[in-house]
Amino acid sequence: MKLSKEFKVGILAIVACTILYLGVNFLRGIDFFSSTNRYYVYYKNIDGLTVSNPVLVNGYTVGRVNKIMIDQEHENRLLVEFDIDKELVLGKNSKALLISSDLLGSKAIDLKIGKVTTPLASGDTIRGEITVPLTEMIEKKVLPITDKLYNISSQMEEFMDEEGDLRQMMKKLNSASNDFKGILSDNRDNLKVTTDKLAEISTSLADPENGLEPLVSKMNHVADSVKEMRLAQISANLDKVLTNLNVTLEGLNEGKGTLGQLTQNDSLYNSMNLATAELALLLEDLRENPRRYVHFSLFGRKEKEEPVSANKED
Repeated sequence: MKLSKEFKVGILAIVACTILYLGVNFLRGIDFFSSTNRYYVYYKNIDGLTVSNPVLVNGYTVGRVNKIMIDQEHENRLLVEFDIDKELVLGKNSKALLISSDLLGSKAIDLKIGKVTTPLASGDTIRGEITVPLTEMIEKKVLPITDKLYNISSQMEEFMDEEGDLRQMMKKLNSASNDFKGILSDNRDNLKVTTDKLAEISTSLADPENGLEPLVSKMNHVADSVKEMRLAQISANLDKVLTNLNVTLEGLNEGKGTLGQLTQNDSLYNSMNLATAELALLLEDLRENPRRYVHFSLFGRKEKEEPVSANKED
């Protein structure tokens, strides 16, 4: 039987479309030649989960999301249908976590199988949970850092306003540095000479014969000599003073000089006692007979004087 050209083109187009369909789905992770089990999970919010998003176990792709439906009989929750490899067994303790698979916010279902005690059959519903989105976690960690950076930038701006332009300050520092380099370059020879002289002085001071240590020793010796001379002079002066004092005391004991006469001769003492007694009699007579010594009368009358007796009794 001879096939027409049109029939051949049609068969070729069907085969090409089939291959294209199978290839696209294979690239999406759907393998039509492997057997799978179908499960369902409820979420209150799928947060961008779409059909063909991967189903993972420990980061390994084991299936794909097949369909997403709204269940109005259960508070408009979202029912997600997904297929996984038939060899993978889920249990009643297993759960499906809705996670972010990358920083761009792509969603995936991460299966936590756990210990399987009671296996689930194909078509059963698995417990679903929603994890904190990766972007939200990053935002929580990054936000305090950005706040600190903002505060630091604000403080830097205030510092720039108060202290002036930092570039201008850096220019001045560079200029000062260049000036300092120029000074060092111009005085390099002088600095070398000064350094050499300092090295020579240090070497001479470290000399054990003519250095600093012998000089200090000599100075100590001179100081000790001066101290001894000063003490000897003071001792000689003290001896001279004591000698003169002894001579003076001997003269006083022998009655030499005025002070010696006073200390050794009692005639002056007796004379002073006699003068004191006569003065006392005179004062007593002056008290008892004041008219003898003071004359005062309106008519020039004279009082009769009474003789003064040295032996008058009180």
